Amino acid sequence: MTQTDLLIETVEDVNFYRNVNDKEIFYADFENDKGQREFTLLDSEVFKSFLYVKSYKITDGTNELEPNKAVKKLRYFLSYEKTYEYTDVFVRTSGDLTNAIEYDLQKDTQKTVKITAGGWKISPKKRRFIVPEIALPQVTPIQTNKSPLDLLKPFVNMQGDTYILFVIWLIQAFSLGTHFAPLIFAEKGCGKTTLSKIIKRIVDPCNFKVTPIPDKKDDLHVLLYNSFLCCFDNVSAISDDFSDVFCGAITGTSIAKRSLYTNGKLTVATLHNTIVINGIGVVPTRDDLAERMILIRLNKITSKERRTDTQIWQDFEKTLPEILGSIFNTLSRAMQEIQKSQTNDISRIGDAFVEMIAIAKSLGIDEVEFRRIYNDNVETLKQVRSTSPLIESIKEFMTKNQGRKFQGKANDVLMKIREYYSGDKSLLPNSASHFTRQLEKEHEKLLNSGFRVNIDDTSANGTDVSIIRKK
Repeated sequence: MTQTDLLIETVEDVNFYRNVNDKEIFYADFENDKGQREFTLLDSEVFKSFLYVKSYKITDGTNELEPNKAVKKLRYFLSYEKTYEYTDVFVRTSGDLTNAIEYDLQKDTQKTVKITAGGWKISPKKRRFIVPEIALPQVTPIQTNKSPLDLLKPFVNMQGDTYILFVIWLIQAFSLGTHFAPLIFAEKGCGKTTLSKIIKRIVDPCNFKVTPIPDKKDDLHVLLYNSFLCCFDNVSAISDDFSDVFCGAITGTSIAKRSLYTNGKLTVATLHNTIVINGIGVVPTRDDLAERMILIRLNKITSKERRTDTQIWQDFEKTLPEILGSIFNTLSRAMQEIQKSQTNDISRIGDAFVEMIAIAKSLGIDEVEFRRIYNDNVETLKQVRSTSPLIESIKEFMTKNQGRKFQGKANDVLMKIREYYSGDKSLLPNSASHFTRQLEKEHEKLLNSGFRVNIDDTSANGTDVSIIRKK
């Protein structure tokens, strides 16, 4: 039996599909050796393992397929023979508040959580979900009468309106479509990274929880393409190029590039992501990105309040099934609210805003109150963007010291400025490297404010910084 004949016999009971939005992506629908249905990428290790094992059984081990070559040949056949159907494919979640939501638990049981206006239940998969190689299974949710506002409180370091807005955003993240991007804003030690990991664990658990922003735009495209929810950790600045990418990914866009190893063929990748960004004092400089964000400011954690990571995660994992159940209950009630909603005067991200109003109502917060919370958040973000805490802190420091010049190692200068600053220290850089980058970025503003800054990084003992008040 030739390799081609063996391949044909091996995939005899396999159904093949092509992504309706990306013609370069193929999927295989088949029954594994446990009798369970699998729907997976043609190039996945799951399907390659299936090819090897089944071909081994067919030939009693005398002539098994080489998986990578077999997949390459299959891709060629599918491209030219067209023995497939086009299909919509979902990752982790599908549907929105105007119809049923299915949330894929990504377990071997092939079950999803189906959420309707009448409640939620665990059901067999009805839609085609792809499970990325990096994905982890979600815990099984349980029914509860508790509110997510109560269940999430021990694990989230914020309060008041910020906390309410965050919980509403988190619940809306389970609806397929567009979501605001939280900007988690705090100084060192306030739990920015932990909160980002908790968000990822609740909505889209996978092998990596948070990630730095890549250096190259192409790498950012790849990361967004392969992730439903991305949490970017310890961001110090957002360039204009990356701001454009984030804007497109938040509201939905397509990236067209020349296919590898071809002269003129295009590969089109569709991006539509839920994005979380955390950092010390990082603010969006572009209006279009700022209009797609909400500001989440964390409280300072006192020594009495601080817990070890082990304690936090042990308590969180115990509570997670109930947290998910409370979120799904809230989504179900929000579906009832949205059916009678006649909301006008919506924000830049209209669909997300309408859904968040319905979620707020389902939590007992009326539309007028939610709009106040949201509008106050918008104004706070505008205020943060319009002022430069670093420049204000330098003015305050130089005034209190009544000096014309101050110089020293970058870290020492920064610590002195932080010590004297009467404003919110969470808005200031928290490391020497971040400090010098901000000084360089705000060079023109500093000159216009009456200060000249010299940065000398040639010393073997660290970077020297001089701040000089102009006469």
